[in-house]
Amino acid sequence: MTSRGSGGARFAVVAVLLGVVAGLVWAFVVSVPQARMLADRSAIVPGAQVDSYFGGVGLFVVIMAVVGLVLGPLSWWLAREHRGAGGAVLTAVGASAAGVVAILLGTWVLELRLPDRAHVAVGDTFGVVPNLWLTAREAGAVSAPGLVLIVAPLIALLGYLICILMAKSADLGTAGEARAVVSDAASTGHHSSTG
Repeated sequence: MTSRGSGGARFAVVAVLLGVVAGLVWAFVVSVPQARMLADRSAIVPGAQVDSYFGGVGLFVVIMAVVGLVLGPLSWWLAREHRGAGGAVLTAVGASAAGVVAILLGTWVLELRLPDRAHVAVGDTFGVVPNLWLTAREAGAVSAPGLVLIVAPLIALLGYLICILMAKSADLGTAGEARAVVSDAASTGHHSSTG
């Protein structure tokens, strides 16, 4: 007999693992934009590199959309006992966690791959990690903190909704599982009373 939360726990583990894979894929595939070192040791991304900078953010969005496409139906199948509103919440939380893990791991791995900027001379160029959190560090710059984190949950919830709409019964296919749990409990009780 399986515990009621085991499907949800399996889904959570898979969501985090997909976040790890997404972060690693991004860190090794992304085109690294080049910045120029200024006299005050800050950096500026030249206009010619802006496309590469935001291309890195766009690539992350595409990767997270794929993660969302996988997580929606996966939540439906792995966490059968949570189908319905609880499953939708589980799907959104799991996809959000995958996004956070992907950003943290992806940026960390990419920073490890790039040379240390402490030794870069003023006027030289060096690779920079695109800011996936989309937090503006300069006054007047456009900021949208955490915007890329909504991609995977939205796509996952859309996939989950499609699974709900395709369900053949009003109980979303959980009645058979409930009968199996009751049957398992009855057989366990029967064995313990006869043993």
